[in-house]
Amino acid sequence: RDIDMSKCTLESVTEMGRCFENCSSLRDIDMSKCTLENVESMYLAFSNCYNLQEIDISSCNFIKCINWGNWIINCINLNTLSIGLIDFSLCGDIDFSCDTNIRVLTGTLRGIKNNFTAKSNRMTRDSCMVVINGLETVTEAKTLTLGANSKPVSLGGKGTDPISDDDLKIATDKGWTVQFA
Repeated sequence: RDIDMSKCTLESVTEMGRCFENCSSLRDIDMSKCTLENVESMYLAFSNCYNLQEIDISSCNFIKCINWGNWIINCINLNTLSIGLIDFSLCGDIDFSCDTNIRVLTGTLRGIKNNFTAKSNRMTRDSCMVVINGLETVTEAKTLTLGANSKPVSLGGKGTDPISDDDLKIATDKGWTVQFA
C-alpha cells in the first residue's frame, strides 16, 4: 500500500508516463530523494490511484518534463503533494490538479506561462500561493483557474482558507485572469 522509493537512483529515467497507473491500493509514495531531472513525461503517471493520499517528490526537480497530461487524474483521495521544483516553461496549457482533492501543495512551481488549472476546492491559501508565485508575467490573455473555495471573501468567496485580495493582485499584476470554478 505504501511505496518507499526514496533511495532509488532514477537519474537516467526519461519516461514516467503510466508508471503507477491503476495502482488503486497505493496510499503513499515517497520518492523524496529520487533524481528525476531528466524525466520528460509524467502522462497518466498516477492516474486512477483512487486511494493515493500523499505523493512526496520534495527533492525532485522536473526541468525537462513537457507532458503533465492527467498525471494525477482520479486520485480522489490525494491530500498532500510535496514537490521540489517543477518548471513548466516548456509546457502548453496545464490541468495540474486534474480535479483532485489536494489540500496541501508545497514546493516550487515556475515558468507557468500558459492557461493553468489548479481547482481543488480543498486547497489552502498557502498552496494556492505556490501556484500564483509560479506564474510568469504574460502579455496575452491567460487564465488561472482555482477552486471556488479559494475565491477571496471580497468577491463573495465562502471558503475556509481563501486567497486574499493582495494574493489575487499578484496574479493580475502579471497579466493573468483568475477564475474560480
